[in-house]
Amino acid sequence: MKDEACMMQAVDGAASQTAEQGTNRPPQGNVAQGVMTSRITAPTATEHVNLLLVGCKDNGKSSTANTILGKDIFAVSSWEGGTEKHQTDEISVGAPPWPWDKGPEIKVSVTDTPGVSREMTESEFKELEAAVKESQEGFDAIVLMWSTNTFRNEEEEENVFKSLHRMFGNSLYNHLVIIVTGVRQNVIPKYCKRLPESLRYIKEKCHTILGIDNNRKEENGERIWELIRSSQQISRKWGRYKEEHLSKECQALPLGDELRIALVGVTGAGKSSTANTIVGEKKFKASSGASSKTKGCSYEKRKKGDREIAVVDTPGVWDTHDSMGDICEEISRITTIFSAGLHALLLVVSVGRFTEQDVKVVEILKEIFGEAFMKYVVIVLTNKDKIVNDKEFKGDVTKFIQTVPQTLQNLLKECNGRYVAFDNKAKDETVKRVQLTELVQLLDEVVRSNGGVPFRDITFHEGQHEKDKIIEEIMTRRQEVPIPPRTHGEVDEGFGTKISKGIRHRVEKFAHRMIDAHYLEKRPNMVEDCSMQ
Repeated sequence: MKDEACMMQAVDGAASQTAEQGTNRPPQGNVAQGVMTSRITAPTATEHVNLLLVGCKDNGKSSTANTILGKDIFAVSSWEGGTEKHQTDEISVGAPPWPWDKGPEIKVSVTDTPGVSREMTESEFKELEAAVKESQEGFDAIVLMWSTNTFRNEEEEENVFKSLHRMFGNSLYNHLVIIVTGVRQNVIPKYCKRLPESLRYIKEKCHTILGIDNNRKEENGERIWELIRSSQQISRKWGRYKEEHLSKECQALPLGDELRIALVGVTGAGKSSTANTIVGEKKFKASSGASSKTKGCSYEKRKKGDREIAVVDTPGVWDTHDSMGDICEEISRITTIFSAGLHALLLVVSVGRFTEQDVKVVEILKEIFGEAFMKYVVIVLTNKDKIVNDKEFKGDVTKFIQTVPQTLQNLLKECNGRYVAFDNKAKDETVKRVQLTELVQLLDEVVRSNGGVPFRDITFHEGQHEKDKIIEEIMTRRQEVPIPPRTHGEVDEGFGTKISKGIRHRVEKFAHRMIDAHYLEKRPNMVEDCSMQ
């Protein structure tokens, strides 16, 4: 309260000082009204200034956009949520020190965007992305909006900026301008001194910080010209911020062929949650306890319009109490679903829970597939949030790896250091995109290192043979056995041992689910034929 009182005194003092010096200062006012100050040097070189306004919800983006444009273009909402869609408008203004009707004009274009949540949502991400992509000329400055409430919302402001940084990349710093709403410029030094360390770091990275009180539009003319001048200085030095500057890790997944991957690990390691993160939807039944919800292999494909990734999730049959028969049954499912070969196998390990059971999983795979199989293994460390929130590691995964049990370090060496950390609880769209991109880049590296050849030994050949047999039987008996329309999702429990118990079971319980999408695409009439009575 004492700091706020000091700030109000500073504001009142500034108002008195303005009144006393009124005869000695050039008039100020709204830029759109042509009121300028001779103390601001004339903007040069750039005749069209483009501004992108970003920041937390309720920080006054739309009001400030209207102040810059000199007219009420953007709707100002008082209800929680505010702007939902990005919107752009522009106005032509005179350039100081020339009079409005004689000097050259500068077109100022302002893009207002939805406020960003504490954890950036997918819709917020897409709106920001669309705003950047639709601006062919690019932006001279990215204006981060703060307010007098910033101190109370320190954690939220910090999280939002981290999301913006992940999305916009390091070029954000080159184009960053901060506007504080509800504060006059002469109060800005006191405002900056009060900033907590996390926000002070952001302030030190920006090009300039300005105070604008949208309720005192007649006094904001000089600030708007400072904003225009600063924006021009930024673009002269760094060029305009364009689509190519967006962080590659937050864009569409790296281009390439379809990836076929399977997830294995002990119960509770986070296999199903990781599979959901990869496909981008909650398709797999994730378990929060020690018992597995996955009953038999589950198969899904990523359908986000970017990279095709086929994923098989396995139940927790890798624990010490499971029989070799159960384990071999699940492996037979994988080799039948991916009879064309496996690009990578993800060994899912929970942070802080690596045990001898995890070691057993690898030993079993080696016994079945041989040592060469390790060239296709990638380790996924789940519960990354524990590393992020740990006071010692502070999100440094490399530092954390140095403290894991020697058995896990040995395993990492066998995998040539191929690992990625996942936070499957993350709701922030930028976090989800960055970690998935990191995984896909790692998978592409596995494919390249193996000459583009997927792993496919005799068990995969046998899986293909079994699949072909079932297809043949479907084709010959299609008139006798109806197959209701279904999705190629979950693979029924008990496939490994029940598959030989009869054609009806094999057709109705296995064929329509086990046959992968590629096989169906090659036989477009098969599903229709099989549905005939």
